[in-house]
Amino acid sequence: MTTKYIDRAEVARLMKKELTAKYAGVSFSIKSKTYSGGGSITIKWTDGPTEKQVEQIVSKFESRGFDGSIDMEYIIRHYIKAGKLYTYSTGTEGSRGSVPAWGKLPEGAEEIHINTGYVFCNRTLSREAIQAVMDNMIERGYLRPEQWHYTEYGGYDFDPATTDDRFLSRVFYQTTLEMTL
Repeated sequence: MTTKYIDRAEVARLMKKELTAKYAGVSFSIKSKTYSGGGSITIKWTDGPTEKQVEQIVSKFESRGFDGSIDMEYIIRHYIKAGKLYTYSTGTEGSRGSVPAWGKLPEGAEEIHINTGYVFCNRTLSREAIQAVMDNMIERGYLRPEQWHYTEYGGYDFDPATTDDRFLSRVFYQTTLEMTL
């Protein structure tokens, strides 16, 4: 059996193709990095899908995982069967870690070597998206309109005299995780 090799730049193109097909109208910036001991791909976009939604599409392209319970990196392998990409790994349980093994290379599958390393997703919010999140928080009773304002650097701030700004920051963050903007 032969192994097909796909470099980071090609993986970035495949990711962009899948993301733009799923989220037309959202502009994704995908950059690959190579450094001593590995590499990574970072995906950035403004508004649109949540980080979790994007991660569900691109996580299959990762070739490394990390088990923090034993401070150990593990390898994620790939194969194609019937035109679809699959992953498998030995995990870290054999090293007393907490990541179980999954999948295996089946007969007749084409093994693919993808050396992406890690994939990082980073969504930023436009002023309109921040307004939508604040409107949602106001509608749910967490906030009154006069208790927040935009900042000069493009973000937002809560009025510390009339709010628990740490709590509202967590509510804001949780709301952004739930909202496709």
